[in-house]
Amino acid sequence: MLETAQISGPARFPEDRIQAFQERLAEHPIYTGLKTVADLRVFMMHHVYSVWDFMSLCKFLQNDLAPSRYPWKPRGHPAARRFINEIVIEEESDEGLPDADGNPTYGSHFELYCGAMREIGADPEPAIRFVETAASAGIETALTTAAAPEPAKAFMRTTFGFIDTQKPHLVAAAFALGREHIIPAMFRSFLRDMNITPDDAPIFHYYLNRHIHLDEDHHAPCHCWCSTKPAAVTRHASRKPSPPPSGRSKRGCNSGTGCWRRFHSSLRPPVNWPSANGGV
Repeated sequence: MLETAQISGPARFPEDRIQAFQERLAEHPIYTGLKTVADLRVFMMHHVYSVWDFMSLCKFLQNDLAPSRYPWKPRGHPAARRFINEIVIEEESDEGLPDADGNPTYGSHFELYCGAMREIGADPEPAIRFVETAASAGIETALTTAAAPEPAKAFMRTTFGFIDTQKPHLVAAAFALGREHIIPAMFRSFLRDMNITPDDAPIFHYYLNRHIHLDEDHHAPCHCWCSTKPAAVTRHASRKPSPPPSGRSKRGCNSGTGCWRRFHSSLRPPVNWPSANGGV
């Protein structure tokens, strides 16, 4: 038997609980460390893995909030189903730039990001091979055998560690507060500081502007509501109540901050990575 709660409307997460972590991220040296297109190439060859593993958090929550099962029946709270399904549509099959004939195109944000990498001369192929290995042989095999940078592997191990708990409230905290709620500020600094015009890299600029629009205007406010009221959104009557939001959010942000520090600790590509040709 499902237990659904009456929710009058979104209640924002009390952001003062994570303000210290947000400030540490805002002051991270990565913001001033990226000065050239070469720097950006290396950053993107690391960051692409977090673009990819975000979808596993998203799919885990979709499976909890709006599972694909048949025979079908309504499950959980309708607003939660709508929220997660909208995010999946945008993240997995978002609008892209029109093709040469003006026809609409679609793609996942991972695919858009790989296209943006190619525009500036960064090589997405190691990440694409990693994803193929993870899909065919499992994430542990990919983490131990594929040629991904160590900071990115550390970040992904933490991401899949949340998923391995099988606890939706922990995954929701990582999904909502450790990731999308802080990304727009990072991307704004790139748009402001990088001397790459929309004519130079149209996919790159489109991806960043789309990311800022979706995350800051649509996703993050809903994320704050979702992470504040997980019991009202997803809880079955037989489940134990979730821990206080401050506790799970602090754990999520602690792990996220630590991984971001390791993630950006080395702006040198691994010696066994192929060099990217071309660029702006």
